[in-house]
Amino acid sequence: MLLLADIMMIIFFTADATAQQCMAYGADDLLHFSKEGDVSIGGIFSFHQFPLDVNPTLQVNPGNIRCFGVDPGELQYAMTMMFAIEEINNSTDILPGFTLGYRIYGSCPSIPLSVKASLVLINGPEDRIDECIKLSSVHAVIGETTSTATIGIARTMGPFRIPVLSHSATCACLSNRKEYPSFFRTIPSDYYQSRALAKLVKHFGWTWVGAVRSRSDYGNDGMASFLEAADKEGVCVEYSVAIYRTDPREKFLDVVDVIKTSTSRVIVAFADGNDLDILIEELYYQNVTGFQWVGSEGWITYRYLANAINYAVVGGAVGFAVPNAHIPGLKEFIASSRPYMTPGNTGLVELWENVFDCNLRLQSHNGAKSCTGEESLETAHTRFTDVTDASLLNNIYKAVYAVAYAVDGLLACVEGKGPFPNGSCANTRRIEPWQVLHYLSQVNITMKNGEKVLFDELGDPVARYALVNWQMNSEGSIIFETIGLYDASQQDGQEFVMNDDVTAVWAGDQRMVPRSVCSESCLPGTSRAFTEGKPICCFDCIPCADGEFTNTTSEKTRLLSFALMLMVFLSGRLKVQMISHLVEMSSFPLFNMPMVSDAVTCLPCPLEYKSNGNKTRCDLKNIEFLNFNEVMGILLVTFSLFGGCLTITIGLIFFHYRQTPIVRANNAELSFLLLFSLTLCFLCSLTFIGRPSEWSCMLRHTAFGITFVLCISCVLGKTIVVLMAFRATLPGSNAMKWFGPPQQRLSVLAFTLIQVLICILWLTISPPFPHKNMNHYKDRIILECHVGSAIGFWAVLGYIGFLALLCFILAFLARKLPDNFNEAKFITFSMLIFCAVWITFIPAYVSSPGKFIVAVEIFAILASSSGVLFCIFIPKCYIILLRPDKNTKKHMMGKHPLKNQKVAAASCVDSSHLALFFRRAVKKLKRWMESIFTLLHVVMGIINFSSTNGTFCNLQGEPVNPQLSKDGDIFIGGIFPFHSSWDMTDVSYILKPSPLTCVSLDFRAFQFSQSLIFAIEEINNSSSLLPGVSLGYKIYDTCSSTAMGVRMAMALVNGNDNSILDEHCTKPAQVQAIIGETYSSASMAIAKSVGPFSIPLISHYATCECLSDKRKYPSFLRTIPSDYHQSRALAEMIKHFGWTWVGAIRRDDDYGNSGMAAFTEAAEQLGICLEYSLTFFTTYSQDKVLRIIQQIKSSTSRVIVGFLGHWDLEILLNVFYEHNITGYQWVGTEGWISDSGLATRDKHKILQGAIGLAIPKTTVTGLKEFILDIYPLKSAGSAIFTEFWETLFHCKYTVQNNSKHTTVCTGQEKLSEMDNEFTDMSLMPIFSNVYKAVYAIAHTLHKLLGCLQTCPTQKQPDPLTFLEHLKRVRFKTKEGEEIYFDENGDPAAKYEIINWQTTNDQQHQFVTVGLYDSSFPAHDRLVVKRASLVWAQNSNQVPVSVCSESCPPGTRKAVQKGKPICCFDCIPCAEGEISNKTDSIKCEQCYQDFWSNQHRNECVKKEIEFLSYEETMGILLTVVSIIGTFLTIIIAIIFFRHKNTPIVKANNSELSFLLLFSLALCFLCSLTFIGQPSEWSCMLRHTVFGITFVLCISCVLGKTIVVLMAFRATLPGSNVMKWFGPPQQRLSVLAFTLIQVLICILWLTTSPPFPFKNLKHYKEKIILECHLGSTIGFWAVLGYIGLLALLCFILAFLARKLPDKFNEAKFITFSMLIFCAVWITFIPAYVSSPGKFTVAVEIFAILASSFGLLFCIFLPKCYVIILKPENNTKKQIMGKVPVK
Repeated sequence: MLLLADIMMIIFFTADATAQQCMAYGADDLLHFSKEGDVSIGGIFSFHQFPLDVNPTLQVNPGNIRCFGVDPGELQYAMTMMFAIEEINNSTDILPGFTLGYRIYGSCPSIPLSVKASLVLINGPEDRIDECIKLSSVHAVIGETTSTATIGIARTMGPFRIPVLSHSATCACLSNRKEYPSFFRTIPSDYYQSRALAKLVKHFGWTWVGAVRSRSDYGNDGMASFLEAADKEGVCVEYSVAIYRTDPREKFLDVVDVIKTSTSRVIVAFADGNDLDILIEELYYQNVTGFQWVGSEGWITYRYLANAINYAVVGGAVGFAVPNAHIPGLKEFIASSRPYMTPGNTGLVELWENVFDCNLRLQSHNGAKSCTGEESLETAHTRFTDVTDASLLNNIYKAVYAVAYAVDGLLACVEGKGPFPNGSCANTRRIEPWQVLHYLSQVNITMKNGEKVLFDELGDPVARYALVNWQMNSEGSIIFETIGLYDASQQDGQEFVMNDDVTAVWAGDQRMVPRSVCSESCLPGTSRAFTEGKPICCFDCIPCADGEFTNTTSEKTRLLSFALMLMVFLSGRLKVQMISHLVEMSSFPLFNMPMVSDAVTCLPCPLEYKSNGNKTRCDLKNIEFLNFNEVMGILLVTFSLFGGCLTITIGLIFFHYRQTPIVRANNAELSFLLLFSLTLCFLCSLTFIGRPSEWSCMLRHTAFGITFVLCISCVLGKTIVVLMAFRATLPGSNAMKWFGPPQQRLSVLAFTLIQVLICILWLTISPPFPHKNMNHYKDRIILECHVGSAIGFWAVLGYIGFLALLCFILAFLARKLPDNFNEAKFITFSMLIFCAVWITFIPAYVSSPGKFIVAVEIFAILASSSGVLFCIFIPKCYIILLRPDKNTKKHMMGKHPLKNQKVAAASCVDSSHLALFFRRAVKKLKRWMESIFTLLHVVMGIINFSSTNGTFCNLQGEPVNPQLSKDGDIFIGGIFPFHSSWDMTDVSYILKPSPLTCVSLDFRAFQFSQSLIFAIEEINNSSSLLPGVSLGYKIYDTCSSTAMGVRMAMALVNGNDNSILDEHCTKPAQVQAIIGETYSSASMAIAKSVGPFSIPLISHYATCECLSDKRKYPSFLRTIPSDYHQSRALAEMIKHFGWTWVGAIRRDDDYGNSGMAAFTEAAEQLGICLEYSLTFFTTYSQDKVLRIIQQIKSSTSRVIVGFLGHWDLEILLNVFYEHNITGYQWVGTEGWISDSGLATRDKHKILQGAIGLAIPKTTVTGLKEFILDIYPLKSAGSAIFTEFWETLFHCKYTVQNNSKHTTVCTGQEKLSEMDNEFTDMSLMPIFSNVYKAVYAIAHTLHKLLGCLQTCPTQKQPDPLTFLEHLKRVRFKTKEGEEIYFDENGDPAAKYEIINWQTTNDQQHQFVTVGLYDSSFPAHDRLVVKRASLVWAQNSNQVPVSVCSESCPPGTRKAVQKGKPICCFDCIPCAEGEISNKTDSIKCEQCYQDFWSNQHRNECVKKEIEFLSYEETMGILLTVVSIIGTFLTIIIAIIFFRHKNTPIVKANNSELSFLLLFSLALCFLCSLTFIGQPSEWSCMLRHTVFGITFVLCISCVLGKTIVVLMAFRATLPGSNVMKWFGPPQQRLSVLAFTLIQVLICILWLTTSPPFPFKNLKHYKEKIILECHLGSTIGFWAVLGYIGLLALLCFILAFLARKLPDKFNEAKFITFSMLIFCAVWITFIPAYVSSPGKFTVAVEIFAILASSFGLLFCIFLPKCYVIILKPENNTKKQIMGKVPVK
């Protein structure tokens, strides 16, 4: 902020006034228009565009600033003001009989001239001889146009309470009533405009923009407000650059380069039109076009900019402007205006001359014609008469009326009811400005056009703007088209009222809204992953993981949706009436625009939901269960109903033929009960289909268990009956007496009741219940019946199995009973099928997922039920229906002769029925398959303001003398703050104020001055440095005042002598260089003052980064590092300790603000966030301090970064203690971290454990002793010495009579007895900086003066030459430290890291715990010894200060909406994703073959699943396989041993050995299925299995044919064995096997099996399996085996009736029945089993079928060979031995 008022005060304080005379300093030429009235209104406008550059020689009085380039627009403002006043004076409605006058002054765009004009308006132009006191000459002032000039005027007039009304100054800072108590405006504050711009940018979806601002209060403050609002709206600014019209071209080119290299396509320009005009021109010549410009009211309707060149760059710009208005009569008033040569009314002269190209001023001799006076503006087409854009003119018009109504209200006051004390009113004959100010704040009027004029408590009007668009009409003219209005008084979201009759035009004359985003919006189904070190608008879009989603329901997304509609509306494609409807309906598909997601994180779906394919919503997971509507369910229902119907049919048949022998002989009662139970068995399978419910889950398992037991019980009963019946035929046997019908019923009831009890116990303890299984599949829910108690379930199954096994054994024992009477063989067949099905069911049930479990269970029920039904009842039905002749008692008793032909025919019929059944069954089974100081202008303004009538140099004010000085050949100046403050003076503006009174002596400044004196004395005594030249010094006190600092610098440069009359104001500078100031703000002002004279200023302690700018401070150097390095070092140190969430307090001056800005920038780059950044200054009010306290107390961060001075902290420490703010970890700058005085005053240990950066400790030999030897100071400056001595020793040299307790100074006090700040040498590094600065000057002088043994001259060098050499000086101190300056005048940056630790006596000590050197590589700059550190509250643990705890590996950061990037949630990585470092921004997807571990911090190889030899299942199958092989070998050995016995020979020994060999290979081929699949093993397993099984079945087929042939060979005249002898048998086996070999060769040749990684079934593991290659080949192999097996079964079935002793067809039939049952059951189990279970099922089928063949065919023979050798005779085989 510009401190002009402070500078003006210093001018007043130092003004020399030998008499009480008020004298005006040259202001007459500023008055342009004037008229007297009862009340005068002042006006200040910039009637010219540019001040004339003056190069001050400082030899003669330069006079007033001259201006050129008349500005018609500003003249329009003056004319509007005059028009409004004339209109009011002519009105009878307001101020009747009262006239308003005006005094309008001009100013170039120059702040000093604006301030000067305001002072003239206050004081008037007349000199006064009496007291300098009178009323202000005006009662209100209207102006200025720019915010910076208005700030100067408002600051000047504020103390006098004169109202200032601006029509165009929008800076939000002017709303501060404490600083600008009399300011009002009729244009909205930038506070509202900035927010409106941010909302506008957000509405168009522009989240990535560039920013350009004027380097003025208007631009800086406006842009600061915009950035704040943009941040809240989620808009990021890629760059923010400043421009000013006086900048060199290089600066503008730098800005152009920034814009050219940017990626944003939108530029927000908060700038003045004159500044922007220069930039736009450069952009045009650099061909930088196509950017969408968004403008503030400062330029968006600035007609001067509207030309073809500028349109090429900013065409299509949109922005806010003050709404246009029509002022009736104004155009005519302006057109009828005439120029006057009367002093005080010459405002139109220059304009008139320019417009009519003539001359009104007779003294002018420029050759132009004289004006006739007949010219008229009415016929001239000029910008002056163009009032089409009257927006700002209307603001002036309203301002004048506001003042008029305020005066009117004042005049209308009724005594006794007035607003002033005791109800008084203003004296109408002596109206004072403050009274007008009061009434002005109460104004609330309505203008003729209906517009209301009123001011809020801050002096601001209601914020209303027109949304303007730059367009070019059909005639090629640029127009500012209003496309909408913005009213800040409306509710949020309703501020915009759009003009639906106008179509917007965008950059490049496009009709579509441009895009400007750092990253394209993430579509629904993705989330934002922020990039570390980049703004929040830059992100990657990461697809949501499975089970996560993002949708478009967030509020921000709705806002973006509105923006999309606004774009379409502005492009002319949507009428306003439609918008509200569309907002309600959200029907954006109308525009074919993709919705966007604002999701920072993906949300997990609830357990019962899954994300859809696009991850945009959660859909209910498919609930999978076996239902009646799917193919599988329909098929099973069909089979179930078919089975039930078939059973009922058979039941009816049996009932109809119940009296026939075959029904009666086969236990009719048990048969009917069995048929009833089988019907229930078929029907109970229906309970397994459909949606599981509580009752269906309990019913299905219990009904199944009970009905099956009932069924098996009946079969068991029938088997026992057969056995009993046979025994009953023996003589004397009464077996049927013990197992008659009552016992049969009782046994069935008993067996069934046991199952009922098991079911009741199961349902009572833990019944089955419907369960949603969400573990097996991620995308669906398996709705299944949980068995409840597993024991209960297996008990039910086990009991059924037990009864079936018992039944099988008994039936097997009864197989030898007489054929016609015996149904035991059929029961054996049925139980064999039953057991084979349920044994195969177990691995299929365990391995099948979802509904397939149920299907497998139903299949087992149906298969086993059908087996029982077909095996037991179909043969009987055949006889009943087709062979009634056999349904006789005699035939049942076996008394009818056997006719083989009939038997063969019956066998054929039975075989055809069975073949038909199996064909239908196989066919049906086959169907289951994703700021800036401008002080030079002020100083120049002061110089111009201090004009006199003479040409000699007159010293303004009283001369000032140095506090410490010594003569010498060449002088070095010193400026130090010997006092830390000054007494405030109550300025009455009546008498000349007293000089500043400095108070609070600062011992540090004495130490700095002692260091300077020590260095000079040391150099003067040196024979090697400046021999023969003595250095002198002049050291001044600044009182810690910036203005005093500038004055002292001027005193050092000019001296205190006035020049003699007619003597030129020129002489060499008094000093060669200046050392100082301590503080950055004072150093900046001094550097700006002495910089133009090229006098070096070397600071020992000013660290502000801004001082490195050589364009502003060309002669500034320093011996302390810049805050640029310190700020970065602090940020790196904070990051080093893991503090990412910190608070910050800074000194409210250039040191603090600049340093904190640099720190904030560095912190952001390192991922550190500031929770708060507070300002503090020693002059802050208690309220401000309390707000700071409240902010800290409510914060969550535990670390505070203090960019403060030690004086600031001393004040804050007491306040912190009062409010119990302790325990915070402080991080300090060199400004206070090593200050021992502060450490001593920290009594409450608030700063305990503080850590920070300090200048490295150095020692200067003899310096400490010199500083403590204070007596030489007495000769250097007696006055300051006396004050110093009295303060140091707490005594007084002069004691007043009433001072009883004051010690008198003797002059003999000893410093050695004192322990205070002066004796503290902790700032020795800073003293050393002063020492090094003096030596740098001396070394430069030594070189410039050409000194060798002695210096040839003692003449002071030219300042510019000296400065250039000083910048390049390089030397080493006596301690060996190398000193030099870089191109910015800075030294190398080195810091010590200091830690405040508490000693045993409870005092702070500074411990060095690390180093920072900016010259090192980035990773080596910071070195910290952590073990030596002590933290806040004397803790040894590093404090934690984070907004959110670090996200551990396995999680990722998701930034919390509306909060800084350091505040985030930790979202666990989804399955298959990992993060392997702390604070990951996104989770990385694992490669296909990898999966995330349980902690999601590492991708581990997916578990490769295959059936291996190491797991239990693999071991068991291997053991069973080997056992089978060994059994086969043993049987082969037995057969080989007994090869010559009849039973071996009769059963075709050659085929038997070949069959045993093939069975051994079948058992062994199962081993090829175990182990890791490889290329060879995949080809081997299927081909070997196919070939060996065909070989096996071929042998069985051969044996079956042999049996049939052999039987036929026994018939007379048959020679059938001749056609199927041993050669034909071998040939048939070979032929059948060769066909399979050919099929395998074709399969392996075309598309062989290969190892395949199945990644689809399970996400967390890989199923390593053998892909079949050609599925046709696989099923061809299996089909061929099935074909042969079926053929074999049919043939064996046909041969079942052959003589028993000779016939092995029965055993072959048994084996084929098992074989077919196993492989038919294998198909659904194989299709439904996942992973290794598929292989296990296949191996199980191989082994089961192999064992079936082995046991059925060979065990009976082995039994005879080993245990019944007597039956192994030819006679027994031939059946010729009589039965006993």
